[in-house]
Amino acid sequence: MRTTSSVWLVVTMLVVWPLTADAQESVAAPTRVEVSAVVSGVPGTDHLGLGVRVSGRTGGRSSIEVGLDWTDALHTKRMADQVVWFYYWQMRHNFWTKGRTSLFATYGTSGWIDRTTAPPGRLKLAVVPPFLPLVGAGVQHVLASRLAVRVDGAAAVHRNSSQ
Repeated sequence: MRTTSSVWLVVTMLVVWPLTADAQESVAAPTRVEVSAVVSGVPGTDHLGLGVRVSGRTGGRSSIEVGLDWTDALHTKRMADQVVWFYYWQMRHNFWTKGRTSLFATYGTSGWIDRTTAPPGRLKLAVVPPFLPLVGAGVQHVLASRLAVRVDGAAAVHRNSSQ
């Protein structure tokens, strides 16, 4: 007999390659605000989007980040059940630093806005609150005083309620 009382589905939600517009001068820079342009996607799907991320340092090794991704950027057809916007907040903790490169872990929550069917044959936007947990990790390398390259991934933890 198959137990389906609690099934966890981990979906890779964000593979992000942002170029930081206002990067720190070094990894151990003082408190700063970073604004990033983001390219994100979900592997195995046609979800490829453009977005923005704003980070504010909260301490020597941590920061809080909020982001908004337009995941519908490349879709030419507008269909029901398409995620249009993906938004999130997360904490970022640097756990290893050497020179201008740092490895970090992230955790937070996310939500999205998708299209749903509305009678008669119309589409409307539905907002899903940011209750979906996110966990992730990544690397950032500072190239210049105002430019860094960052690659990270996050998994959204979703409990399957259909049994």
